[in-house]
Amino acid sequence: MAAGVVLAVALLPGCGEDADPLELVSTAGAETADDGVARVTSTTELSLGGASITLESRGLVDFDHHRASLTTKLPSGGGDTEVVVDGTTMYLRGAGVGGELGLLTPWVSIDLGRMGGLTGTDLAQLGSSNEPTSGLELLTGAEEVEEVGHEEVRGAATTHYRATVDLRKAVEEAGAVTDPDQFEKFAELLGDGRVDVDVWLDAEDRVRRMRYEQPMPGDEAASATVTVELADFGTDERIEVPPPTDVTDVTERILQDG
Repeated sequence: MAAGVVLAVALLPGCGEDADPLELVSTAGAETADDGVARVTSTTELSLGGASITLESRGLVDFDHHRASLTTKLPSGGGDTEVVVDGTTMYLRGAGVGGELGLLTPWVSIDLGRMGGLTGTDLAQLGSSNEPTSGLELLTGAEEVEEVGHEEVRGAATTHYRATVDLRKAVEEAGAVTDPDQFEKFAELLGDGRVDVDVWLDAEDRVRRMRYEQPMPGDEAASATVTVELADFGTDERIEVPPPTDVTDVTERILQDG
C-alpha cells in the first residue's frame, strides 16, 4: 500500500549558552505543536534491493485538530497520491487505490486505531505513523544530544542538533503501550530500538527540519531516510476531510489480509 504518508527571525536562535541540548530536543515536538497549522514538505528516500526510490510530499499539518494533508508524487509517472489524516483515520486517494480493490468511491479509509493492535500501541497517543509529523513524538525519547552548528532552513535561522532516539522510551513516554506483550514482539523487530535523528530548531525552539532513518522491521536490506521540513506556522489554510459518501473503509480487509 502507498507509503504515503510536517510543517523567523533574522538572528541565530537565542537558546543561550546554558541551554541543555537534550531538554531542547526532547521538548521540541511539544513546542512545535503549539503553533496550529503549518506547511510541511516531506522527502522519503527508499532503498529496496539495490534500487533507490524518492518520494516527495507537500501539504499541511494542523496540530490543534490532529490533522494532516499531503500530496505525494509517485515515481515513474505513477501520478499523485493524496493522504488525509484525521486523528487515527487515514484517507487515501490516487490512481488505482480504489480500483485495485474493486471500489467505486474516490477515497478509501483505514482506522489506524485498530491497526495499532498489531504493534500493541495506541496511535492516538503516539501520533499516527502515517502522519508526516509523527516523528516529532519520537523526540521525547532523545538521548546523547550534541549541537552541530547553525544553519538556515527555508529562510529561518536554526541550530542543528544530532541525537540518538530510544524508540521504546518515546512510546512509553507517550503512554501509548496498550498491550505490553504485543509491543515487546514488535520492539524486538527494531533491533536495539535506537535511531539517529538530526533536528534543526529555530529561535522559538520549533522544529524546522528533521531527518532520520525510519526502521523497516523484518527487512535488513531495506532502508528509508525521511526528511521533514516545516514552515509558515500559523497559516490560515485548513484541512478538509473527505465526506462519508466518498469513502470506503478498508480496515477490515487489511486486517484479514495481514
